[in-house]
Amino acid sequence: MSIRSTSERDLGFLRDRFNFGVNGRLVTSQALYAAARPKGPAWTDNYGRGAAILQAFLYDQYLSSIEDLAALLYAIRRRQPNGIMFEYVNYHSSNVGDTYALAQQWKTLPSLASVLGITESELEQLRVAVASSGDDPDEMVKHIDEIPQHLRGIADMYLATYDSSVIGSGVVNPSNSRSVKGTHNKIKHGSVLIEDASEIVTDDVNVAAARGPNFTGKMLVLIAVPESGQAEEPLTASLSVSYETMTNIMESIQSVRNIQHAIIGTVATLIKESIWSY
Repeated sequence: MSIRSTSERDLGFLRDRFNFGVNGRLVTSQALYAAARPKGPAWTDNYGRGAAILQAFLYDQYLSSIEDLAALLYAIRRRQPNGIMFEYVNYHSSNVGDTYALAQQWKTLPSLASVLGITESELEQLRVAVASSGDDPDEMVKHIDEIPQHLRGIADMYLATYDSSVIGSGVVNPSNSRSVKGTHNKIKHGSVLIEDASEIVTDDVNVAAARGPNFTGKMLVLIAVPESGQAEEPLTASLSVSYETMTNIMESIQSVRNIQHAIIGTVATLIKESIWSY
């Protein structure tokens, strides 16, 4: 097996990360969205419970794609000396929150150079390379210059408490001060779907409850976390179960996919044009 340079390895990794990782989220989401087509089995069979289930998984894909984006940025900024692939494979879940916490602290939006950990001179060389690439330079440069603004908005959403967060144009209407990240983790780990929260929720059980559209029109997430016999205040977040809501989530997933596409394309250009070195 031939020994490849760090830059060659990272180019291959970025290509596959986009083709399988980033697009994988989109393909999975599209399948869930297609299964939830209006008047389809998800809405008509089994009292419409399937629609709530599909929306829960669609919502999970959205938040997972946001965490993927933060991990990618973390790896790019820490690329020296081991390379992007090494840092991405070895990132810790806490690095996701740290990355968005950094973005949330921006007093003013930084340049793309600051976001990616490159110099302003390297950013200008990137613009020259993009302008001579044959692509529409104005559109490409516009895309990459908008990245910091998009990241700030995502950071505000991801780290928001339930008193202020609004996800995907009203996908989530929070009721107390737990983070979006906390709800996401509970949906992924150790939760069950139930039909009537009043029948099962107690102080010693973690529950994610989904109500189908033929019941209340809401998907209700309820989580109680006991600590030494003392349960924290239960978390409740209400998600309207509707095809419109799922469309909003799909648009958000596509937006995050496009941001990752722009970042990966930008970094690949920096590597291929030898604008930065390892």
